[in-house]
Amino acid sequence: MIRTYPKWRPDPDIATGWRVQSFPAHMRVRPGASIEAPLLAPEKRDVTVRRPDMFSPTERRMAENSVNFFGWTPKFEEVASVRTEVEPIRECDAVTRIFSGYENIRWDPLERDLNIGYVFARVGPWYDYLPQNVVKEVALTAERSEDYIEQLFPVQSVRLSETPAPPADPDLNEKLVAEIEKIYQFEMLAETFSPDTMDTLRAFNDFLAKPPAMTEKISKRGIVRAKLLNAVQEHLIANNSYERFDLVVIFMPYEWIKLLGVTITPRIDQADNPTREAAQPFIGMSLSKALTGVKRTANNGAIAHEVGHAFGLDHMPGVPPDTTTTAVADLHEGTRWEGIEGMRIAPDGRSGKNKSYEDGNAETDLELLPLMYPRTQPKENQFISKDHYLLLLRNLKKDFVALSP
Repeated sequence: MIRTYPKWRPDPDIATGWRVQSFPAHMRVRPGASIEAPLLAPEKRDVTVRRPDMFSPTERRMAENSVNFFGWTPKFEEVASVRTEVEPIRECDAVTRIFSGYENIRWDPLERDLNIGYVFARVGPWYDYLPQNVVKEVALTAERSEDYIEQLFPVQSVRLSETPAPPADPDLNEKLVAEIEKIYQFEMLAETFSPDTMDTLRAFNDFLAKPPAMTEKISKRGIVRAKLLNAVQEHLIANNSYERFDLVVIFMPYEWIKLLGVTITPRIDQADNPTREAAQPFIGMSLSKALTGVKRTANNGAIAHEVGHAFGLDHMPGVPPDTTTTAVADLHEGTRWEGIEGMRIAPDGRSGKNKSYEDGNAETDLELLPLMYPRTQPKENQFISKDHYLLLLRNLKKDFVALSP
């Protein structure tokens, strides 16, 4: 799309009540090289051009302070600049003056598609069978994530499709279910006892877990998740699944894992001489559904966020070692993030929603946060920053082992 701003000021020599506040016009966008060049998008006729200082904050948030042209599908280096024409509609016989403005275009030769696979971790409540509502929820999540990543990333297309799941492993399932059960029991105790009592219980359990052990040390949900993800990844590597996909998303039951998303980078023991499969990150994603009290995975930006991590993007803002993502995120909720400027284009390319640090967020008046914000957000609250977009332009041309920063 091409967003145009007709800028003009009131004449200070004319009394306030007589100053023009708007006028009708025809508007066009062409390549800047020639005044006779063909139009880049259909002409906008009988547009009401209003004075820039007359727009309300709500109108600016909705991008009504500009005239927006949709439908141009540019090719690399097709034009060096874009020219906007504003032709006022006059009823007099005088020759109409056409006002013009130019904007230079920056290009990148990247032509990239993303092919992302997904697989279900057959464990816990998904061990015996996958409920149909889970299968449908993941299909919906994949469809909406395709559109969202395509809207935010410098890629031509995105496809998320299912890859064959590993066979259910009874030994792995039995072990992980036992660990989850102990964690759950501790969480139930924590609702009853004070934090000091729980610290004592944890220390006592750790003591018992040391040789000669009377019981196993209680794992954390993150440790259980890592064991599960590594087991599924080994299956994917053994079956050459990474040959078909740029990335693989491993879906896990949220009610069992209680952790939403994570990007796993190459394993340490293979980092010195990594194969393509070992060097390629993969994504662990818990599936949350409606009526669970947790943001529905299909409606938030979690998968796009984790794909950003896979291609070298860090959290924005960063999370220092001595604090938590929750503490950092709490400081910035309800703000508009500097460095965000763009439009979230509809999949059919015929409309878009404003995402502007300067003007606001057309999809919500609550906030405008970067995609890599360290707390999961609804897609409507987020957009990619210019710095991260430019970094993706570089990183999408590299192997995973060479990603920056």
